[in-house]
Amino acid sequence: MRRFVLSHRFAIESAPLQAYASALVFSPSQSLTRRLFQSEEPRWLVKSPTMEDDWSACLATFEGHSGGVNTVAFSPDGRWLVSGSNDETVKLWDAIMGGCVATFEGHGDWVRAVAFSPNGQWLASASDDKTAKLWDVVTGGCIATFEGHCGWVRAVAFSPNGQWLASASDDKTIKLWDAVTGGCIATFEGHCGWVRAVAFSPNGQWLASASDDKTVKLWDVITGNCITTFKGHISWVHTVAFSPNGHWLVSGANDRTIKLWDAITGGCIKTFKGDKYTRSVNAVAFSLDGCWLTSASNDRTVTLWDVHARSAGCVATFEGHSSKVDAVAFSPNSSRLASASADKAVKLWDAHARTGGYITAFEGHSDFVSTLAFSPDGSRLASASGNGTIKLWDAHTRTGGCVATFEGHGGWVTALAFSPNGQELASASADRTIKLWNAHACTSGCIATFEGHGYWVRAVAFSPDGRQLVSASNDGTIKLWDAHTRTGGCVATFEGHSGHVKAVAFSPNGLHLASGSEDTTIKLWDAHARTRSCVATLEGHSRHVIAVAFSPDSRQLASASADGAVNLWDVHARTGGCFATFEGSVSTVSFSHDGSRLHTDRGTIPLGESSPANSTALPAPPQPPRVRGYGVSTDEAWITSSGRNLLWLPPEYRPTTSGVAVAGSAVAVGCTSGRVLLFLFSDQGGLRP
Repeated sequence: MRRFVLSHRFAIESAPLQAYASALVFSPSQSLTRRLFQSEEPRWLVKSPTMEDDWSACLATFEGHSGGVNTVAFSPDGRWLVSGSNDETVKLWDAIMGGCVATFEGHGDWVRAVAFSPNGQWLASASDDKTAKLWDVVTGGCIATFEGHCGWVRAVAFSPNGQWLASASDDKTIKLWDAVTGGCIATFEGHCGWVRAVAFSPNGQWLASASDDKTVKLWDVITGNCITTFKGHISWVHTVAFSPNGHWLVSGANDRTIKLWDAITGGCIKTFKGDKYTRSVNAVAFSLDGCWLTSASNDRTVTLWDVHARSAGCVATFEGHSSKVDAVAFSPNSSRLASASADKAVKLWDAHARTGGYITAFEGHSDFVSTLAFSPDGSRLASASGNGTIKLWDAHTRTGGCVATFEGHGGWVTALAFSPNGQELASASADRTIKLWNAHACTSGCIATFEGHGYWVRAVAFSPDGRQLVSASNDGTIKLWDAHTRTGGCVATFEGHSGHVKAVAFSPNGLHLASGSEDTTIKLWDAHARTRSCVATLEGHSRHVIAVAFSPDSRQLASASADGAVNLWDVHARTGGCFATFEGSVSTVSFSHDGSRLHTDRGTIPLGESSPANSTALPAPPQPPRVRGYGVSTDEAWITSSGRNLLWLPPEYRPTTSGVAVAGSAVAVGCTSGRVLLFLFSDQGGLRP
């Protein structure tokens, strides 16, 4: 029960009834609590992801920061965790029971680093406001502010006796401060690049620093002299730490490697590099006994290494963050790990676990899910990934399952669209191509490849009869293709936008095309005229247009923009008249079959009296829509019903930017981890309008 509460504390505290909804649904299938309360699982949830049998390595996720979390540290007794964030605050967390205990405010810019004093009574923080601060853990008051650096302060560290505080800065220096008086004792100069990390040796005699000049330096704390310079990294060094016995130093760098150094001789003992590292190593830490090493990386993972293994192999990889991991720390007894990420969360891990993943029925992508699309009849779900793969899933059976995997794109897949009869699937990619696939074939053969765009293809759509494809690109053009002959020939190119084109749609009568662009406009095109001319330019959005859709009678057009508005336009007015505006940060729009409702990824908007015939000369002010049906909340933390929170999504199960698809009572979510989740709700739903 304790593990159940710790894992789902945030949801239960926010909405107590989620103990019988989200907490049960996202608990392991064989957990004692879920089995005991199985009969209490929500009956309005017909289908949910199949969870792993047992708890994963992630013990808890702490949410509360409103910006990316850059740093994390345990208190000396392991009771508390402290984190620093881009939201300019420092937060103190209960590492045993979970929950935020206190928030320290006072910095005027991002907080880059935090550290506990050896006695656990003080906290030190470093900030982009060029200062370091000392805080009283009990009262939360700021005891002292250390000023003197002329650049961002990247790191802080207490000496083992707690008398000194070291700070590292973008001004290329390290400063040593008297932690009691606040006076600057010494300034260490020698690096020719930003200093990103600093660490005291266990005996307090040495100070190690890591820099953008690709080196690690060892300093004599008393004399201020540089004893040794460690060279070997070929890019910025982000982090440095001493082993508990002080004999070794470990460093992590932008060159994707971790190096173990002899602190006495300066020689490189070993280099750690995992197969999964595709980006820089941001943080490293030793376990209490010095046998284990943990690292945090831009690849969104925390990795555990065996220091003494000959092969310098990876022991375990913990996955769950949805963005780069900037910090990692062992608890004092080395039984737990804490990590901080740009996804605004702090995670607590079981350091003894050897698996860190989450298993669901719809899992298979090895990179983030970039986009999703339901087939017209809802029987198939297509998902695409950042690694260029596309998967087809059975969306009707309770267990789901991958029907086919399509491979062939050489870049991130940005958009998917089913043909009107559901037999074919079109995909657009950053590799500048569009591909056509057989959506019902067991094999993964590509029917056709359409080439011609000069940059990423951002959107794709079929004509009403399925014989043509239209695509939109970052090259500023829209292209029309003959999908019926399979020759991949370009029929026409439409030019006129002054920015990337991010959305495109055919009118149901096949006469017009609509395109939305980063130039904030929507353009209407004659799809059949030889001149391929622009019929109208619709202006009204203040930021880029991300989605467009025609009404069933082809007389209205809906658009969604990054400005947080959904606009309705009169297509036949030719004047670009906007007759209604709804507030709503949505990524997808489509009309219902009868044109009375507008479906979005946030829910369904009843249009009611919104029509050109009822509009005045000027559109009404933006109005909050009366959302109906299912969707995902704007903070992406909830599946909603009629605009109200229904099912809380744990951080590791939240969608990517374009990772939501809704078809009636079915909601699909694509995650950063590559998981694809499908939820099917009863027709009555969990909440009545």
